[in-house]
Amino acid sequence: MSEESVSTGLMLRLLGFTKVAEVKPKELINAYEDGIKPYFLPALKLTLGIEASVEECETLKTLEDRSKRKYAFLLAKGNSDALTRLRNSLNVEMLKLVQGLDGKALVQLLAPMRSECRLALMLYALVNGNIELAKKHIYFIIGGFA
Repeated sequence: MSEESVSTGLMLRLLGFTKVAEVKPKELINAYEDGIKPYFLPALKLTLGIEASVEECETLKTLEDRSKRKYAFLLAKGNSDALTRLRNSLNVEMLKLVQGLDGKALVQLLAPMRSECRLALMLYALVNGNIELAKKHIYFIIGGFA
């Protein structure tokens, strides 16, 4: 599916069109893969229920990116040390924004690097009843973090 098809499908589902096919997580990832920070990709897959492995963390070029990918993956798996480390690395404004989010929601909030991808993830959150995460995506843009 194309980016447009995925976003349109999510919007139609959100508006109550039940005859529209449900957008599967794999379709979302495939359509927007170029709009996801590479070091967040395996973690994002994991949060959406797609099989992913920590071995995918070794494919990045720089040690820093491999380290980010490893911690993002641990964050998606609910590792409290990774959550603490991420929170300690954030500035005060960002810390306020992410307050109350678990590791999976943080990964979904921080993974997009393009506004179209963020919109699709926000729609996906809404379709799946995660209103708080959808609000955080909006605040992320309004707060100038995007």
